[in-house]
Amino acid sequence: MRGTDGRFHLAYELVLTNATPLPVEVGRVAVRDSETHRVLLSLGGEELASRMNPIGGTPLEVTPPPPSLLAPGGSAVVWLDVRLKNKWDVPNALEHLVAAATRPVTGAKSLRFSSLVGRVAVQDREPLELGAPARGGIWVADEGCCDFDTHHRRRLLVVDGNEVRPAAVRDRLDAP
Repeated sequence: MRGTDGRFHLAYELVLTNATPLPVEVGRVAVRDSETHRVLLSLGGEELASRMNPIGGTPLEVTPPPPSLLAPGGSAVVWLDVRLKNKWDVPNALEHLVAAATRPVTGAKSLRFSSLVGRVAVQDREPLELGAPARGGIWVADEGCCDFDTHHRRRLLVVDGNEVRPAAVRDRLDAP
């Protein structure tokens, strides 16, 4: 569906997990058309760091690590908003090329690597149309799509150590 800016948005999250025993610095995430390999969005440096949120971590750290640094076994969410000018530019599927490097212990060499991850089909269906939240008055949908850091888009809800959806939270809280 076309956004108010006239572009087509593919707004979604990519979860990255470090399966190595060393800290890993994510240097770049490229979103590509999985058939043509055309790069649709490429994020690196501060632009990538501003769109990453670690999952978990050590809250007692005085200076938190940069968001693009994944601890061993750590994960982070990359908040993506691929903007396309025309509907025919929307691919059938996306893939993600992640370039990273290990942060080794003192005296060891850093290992640079890239991985192709998260192939996902793009669904072409009309969005669900919602009504006003209450009767009467004029209503505005504020803090919407897609790159803005708002409580509507870029917040994770974790209950008992698990990322959950609101319905699951309600069911847990209502349980005896």
